[in-house]
Amino acid sequence: MKALLLYFSGTGNTEYVAKKIQEKLSGRSVEAELHSIEKDAVLQRKEYDFLFVGAPKYYEYPAIPIFDYLKNKLPKTESETPVFAFVTEASASKTSFAEMKKILKQKNYRLKTARTYSIANNLLIFDMIKPTAEDKKMENLRLLEHLLEDDIKSFLDGETKLEDPGFFASTIGKISGHAFTKLFPLFFMRYSADKNECIGCGKCSRECPAENIQMKDGYPVFGRRCLCCTRCINQCPTNAVLYRKKRKIQYKRLCGTETEKPCK
Repeated sequence: MKALLLYFSGTGNTEYVAKKIQEKLSGRSVEAELHSIEKDAVLQRKEYDFLFVGAPKYYEYPAIPIFDYLKNKLPKTESETPVFAFVTEASASKTSFAEMKKILKQKNYRLKTARTYSIANNLLIFDMIKPTAEDKKMENLRLLEHLLEDDIKSFLDGETKLEDPGFFASTIGKISGHAFTKLFPLFFMRYSADKNECIGCGKCSRECPAENIQMKDGYPVFGRRCLCCTRCINQCPTNAVLYRKKRKIQYKRLCGTETEKPCK
């Protein structure tokens, strides 16, 4: 059996879960083809036995880039294909997958599993959001292992497990997800570079999923298309990217193990 695993990841939490899923599918003799939607990969096969889709949760809603990809780049399948969708966030609040379900149905995919996985606070640019305690993060990662085992088994067995936050929360989530993705960059997202610390490597520009950062005269210049993924801050080798002229805590990526070992 073959599976296509598509994901969008800002600081690496969703990528971590996607790779965990790939490992667990391999253990069940399912070949999983893993693609970040940013790489614009040409899909080698149009027909898969299963589709897995993952994204972070921004503004209480799945990150909008995953919807754009599914609408514009996911090929339509000839035979109805089961879908396992997931999002990652800091808390354990339920997520609305109704919009994703509708898009997938139009291309002959059927959403069978929809799940939110708690990892850790990674949006550390706001003073009111504190880093998740290490023991809590480790607890979340251990729980993730068990949840994935159970969810993948039930999915492959043909069961249906769909989160439902309710009509009100679903409606508010959809409005906030789309509205804030457009409005926050215009009115709230204010990034700059500390020229005394910036080494002009251009990593922030290369890594920005929204192509929002341009290098001019050796320094990054930030536009108004920010997704609020904070990848520019977290991946800067000298922590030279500022938010509202202040240096922020960098979130360390997970490296595919249960231990909290930062990626290089």
